Amino acid sequence: MNMRLCRPVAALVLFCALPAHAGPKLEFPVKNLVMDIGGVLVSLSPAEFTARMTPIAGSLEAPAFRAVVESFETGGASEAAFLSGLRALLPENRTLSDEDIASAWNSQIGAADCDAMRMLRALKSKGFKVFTLSTTNPLHVKVIEARMRGCFPGEERDALEAVFDRRFYTCELGLLKPSPAIYKKMLAQGGMEGAKTLFLDDSPGNVVGAQQAGLFSLLVPTIGAGPRYVDWLPKLVGEPAP
Repeated sequence: MNMRLCRPVAALVLFCALPAHAGPKLEFPVKNLVMDIGGVLVSLSPAEFTARMTPIAGSLEAPAFRAVVESFETGGASEAAFLSGLRALLPENRTLSDEDIASAWNSQIGAADCDAMRMLRALKSKGFKVFTLSTTNPLHVKVIEARMRGCFPGEERDALEAVFDRRFYTCELGLLKPSPAIYKKMLAQGGMEGAKTLFLDDSPGNVVGAQQAGLFSLLVPTIGAGPRYVDWLPKLVGEPAP
């Protein structure tokens, strides 16, 4: 699963797909684009997150912490229950306010890639259907959406509706990536055909899960870690179907 198969796009750049589960052939013209958010549309700050959340969680790999997070990110816990669950992990957390914990939790969210947002808006205006599928939760959604809206000064109110046809979040779907079930649920709810749908994610596991569910899926570099898909995606998808 760590091996990548790369081929040239526009003769200059590479995109990489995992060969173990090639998934369907992408049928042109493409109708639908599905984007991961964290690391693909919005940058992440893992070092700051680790520094601020570890004193609250004890360990970011601790089963108790992971259980609290998974419940929140699948819609099983409210915001209040999530914050209370984190506070209960260690005795020293008792003095922390909800705002303290939420600030640490949100510290991993960085800036939106405004070039990508503008590109997606342009593609949507040409007739493509544009979606997101993100492992996330209500606290992060507030921050992520505010930062994406900030890419369009003076147009914030309707900015996301001009970019996306629908935003799919794990906390609303009740499932997590990379389970193939979440991709199948998204396809059904979005009225999408897998072979006409291109999915981009920076996690190899998520790409494989999507391929197993019938989507043509590409592994792209995390923001700042390699060639930018903004430079080749419009050329790859070409013109949408009439």
